[in-house]
Amino acid sequence: MIQKEDFQHFSDVERDTALQINPNMKTKVVNVGDGVSYFWGENVFKDIDKAVGYLQRFPALDTLVSTPGSRQHFSPINVMPLIMFYAEVCNQLFPNRKFDPRRFLTSSIIADSRDMVQEYSWLPHTDSDITGQLYLNDYNGGTGLYKYRGYLTQQPLRIPTNEDVMTSRMMEWQKFEGDDDWELYHVIPSKENCIGILDGKYFHSTYTKLESHSRYVLSSFYHPNNKFL
Repeated sequence: MIQKEDFQHFSDVERDTALQINPNMKTKVVNVGDGVSYFWGENVFKDIDKAVGYLQRFPALDTLVSTPGSRQHFSPINVMPLIMFYAEVCNQLFPNRKFDPRRFLTSSIIADSRDMVQEYSWLPHTDSDITGQLYLNDYNGGTGLYKYRGYLTQQPLRIPTNEDVMTSRMMEWQKFEGDDDWELYHVIPSKENCIGILDGKYFHSTYTKLESHSRYVLSSFYHPNNKFL
């Protein structure tokens, strides 16, 4: 017989305390050049240890995805203080739009050197709208921004990304430095308790050499046509 006590419980008070946004966060807009910029915030959570401890209570699913490692999946209500902050920032960055926090989909990536991925999954890709990368621990590299033969986005061409060329062959994750087609022009650093919010139309990819300890990142994606709460 299933009992309520069989489940792990936590309250909205615990959530809000653990994920409290730091009112003294240092923020800036980083201009990379060619019209590309992103929001950067340092010391996002008031207490990073409490935040990580809370997030680690959610199960992580081991599954085959184009990015390495395991994933946790969070509904908006699970990470409400964070997505409220995202919406506030995006409304300031893009004043002609109105961002609804219920339209942010959030998952984690937990990866280390033991994880295998599909061949070429490390190549750059785009996302449909705004994406936020919240780095929960210090790690080498970060999120790489790339140009394809000088192009920053899929416009005006349809440029092949990782999803077009991935194979079923499983390999170790590659830290992609670029090639004859792709140029790495900037890296958003994986710095503990820091966040980069970027227009996902720009080519990007995880840029790291996986180590024996895990890289822990929260990725949030804005879906203007869907609500997740």
